Amino acid sequence: MALASPRPMNASSAPASCDAPDADARVKFTPPAASSLSIASSMPERTPLSCLPAPVRDPVVDGQCERTPSASEEGSEASEHGEEEVGTGVSTSGTVARSTSQPFAGPPPPVKSFAAELFEALGEQARSSDQDDACFAGEGGGGRFGKFSAKQLAHALVLEDFEMFVCIAPFEPWAMVRFSSEKEKRAANVMAQVEMFNMVSFWVASTVCTEESQVGRTRIISFFISMITHCLGVGDYNAAMMISAGLNNIAVSRLKGSWEGLSKAELSAWDDASSLLDSRNNYARYREHLSDNPSAVVPFLGVVLRDLTFIDDGNGDMIDDNTVNSEKVHMVGQALDSLLRHQGRVLPQLDVSHDTQRFISSAIRPVPAESDEWLYAQSLERRPL
Repeated sequence: MALASPRPMNASSAPASCDAPDADARVKFTPPAASSLSIASSMPERTPLSCLPAPVRDPVVDGQCERTPSASEEGSEASEHGEEEVGTGVSTSGTVARSTSQPFAGPPPPVKSFAAELFEALGEQARSSDQDDACFAGEGGGGRFGKFSAKQLAHALVLEDFEMFVCIAPFEPWAMVRFSSEKEKRAANVMAQVEMFNMVSFWVASTVCTEESQVGRTRIISFFISMITHCLGVGDYNAAMMISAGLNNIAVSRLKGSWEGLSKAELSAWDDASSLLDSRNNYARYREHLSDNPSAVVPFLGVVLRDLTFIDDGNGDMIDDNTVNSEKVHMVGQALDSLLRHQGRVLPQLDVSHDTQRFISSAIRPVPAESDEWLYAQSLERRPL
């Protein structure tokens, strides 16, 4: 499934392109400042994700937070690093220097989520550790993921997704539904995340379909399943749904031989994640898990848009002639409340480096025209009718 314009979706359906700007347009995403939301107000020409401005973050170097060195440390470290300003991660030569400070222990561990328990249950047979992921990415998969593990790429994707999510103003999802003809102007940040969803889904599907080796395709599918598990493990349901939508694309799902090569543990992980993200019964399993997961940071935006669409279609604005439908206002507020609550949460410590961020930015590109037809043609070359 793929995130579409706010209409009901089916996770098992054939790929449906999302209602995003046409191929000549791209929402310019402006990351949030320290304490304010940034709302795009225009639709400039589409640019690759890698061209987006660098996010504003607290000083962090390769996932390690800074600490202030003592006077004795300053003297010894200055002699070791020469002109580098130790502890800041910046050297006077213009290159980024690795911090020598101690890693930040981070907040207390969150309550273990379903995804975390699922990930642990895979056991030693599942190729989900950092070392195994990095090894098999270069074997048979054409080195599609370089030296990076599924955990590293998943965390880099989560960071990109979260930074776009917190930019969405409370009125934007409602404007996306109510003023669909002006959604590029009134809901620019929602449209940016919708386009991000489509780009990631296309990246997943195209990576599988362009791999010539069946063994390579199996290992690529396994890699993406592991990424889904890691996204769920840190509470990003939207990123997990992006990857799941790519694997559910008909061009990928019809490659039966590639799926049959997965181990029982990998198939079990995929089945459980698919069940959690399934749209049946109005996403009942997902809604229950989201409400019970205190570590959830990014909900699936498609469900919020779906709820708002049903509320608007099924309820009038006025009762009689002069009375505002207060029940509709209350339902809209409830739908948007989930968005606001999750925007106030803090990401757990992620395994993200500059290299993984660059890889994700370079891999995720605007979706070309007639992408579904192209993907299916690639799939037919791998498994003819």
